[in-house]
Amino acid sequence: SIDLHSVEGQGTSVKIKIPLTLAIIPALIIEAGGERFAIPQLAVTELVRAHPAGPNSIEKIKDAEVLRLREALLPVIRLTNLLKMAGRKAPEQVPEEDEQGQEQEQSQEQGKNHSRSAESTFVVVTRVGSQEFGIIVDEVFHTEEIVVKPMSGMLKGVGIFSGNTIMGDGSVILIVDPNGVAQAVGPSGSEDAASKNEEQKDEGQEREVNSLLLFEAGSNDPK
Repeated sequence: SIDLHSVEGQGTSVKIKIPLTLAIIPALIIEAGGERFAIPQLAVTELVRAHPAGPNSIEKIKDAEVLRLREALLPVIRLTNLLKMAGRKAPEQVPEEDEQGQEQEQSQEQGKNHSRSAESTFVVVTRVGSQEFGIIVDEVFHTEEIVVKPMSGMLKGVGIFSGNTIMGDGSVILIVDPNGVAQAVGPSGSEDAASKNEEQKDEGQEREVNSLLLFEAGSNDPK
């Protein structure tokens, strides 16, 4: 609410009352599938540009993608796959004579996109509690303070978003909830990566030396 109090010859005082439910948070603006989103910066630990031939690469373990970051493995998830944005546009009906040419153009575009994605990938490393994972996005822009607006009642069941905000250019973007992404990643991916990471740490570090007794029982195999 805005309260105006004006006195002739003295001036005008303006009082603006902002409700306590209004939250302003710093957020990282990213892009996925041609749409912009915001991720609260409080949950972002670092930004990584993964490259297949570089030290930070994306690998697969049991059909799950992981990020090799400083000899550690982090589970990652692609935001476009999580939001199912790949097939959000319905195919247009075209004449049969133009189908072949359009397919060639699409294959060329897909080849360019594939080569572009093969060159480098942006990963937003996020931490929620004790769980750390990466979110693969198409582009990373900048950080700015945004005003969090509540989600519509019809969209409260979508756990991947925590609210929305209006940018300076008037566009409305959704705020990604890191807790919802963590639930989508699931504990299985983090456990697989953690177990693999522990194995690699054991291989690279000296183990504790213990005195053990070797014996044979029932067979010639030592125990």
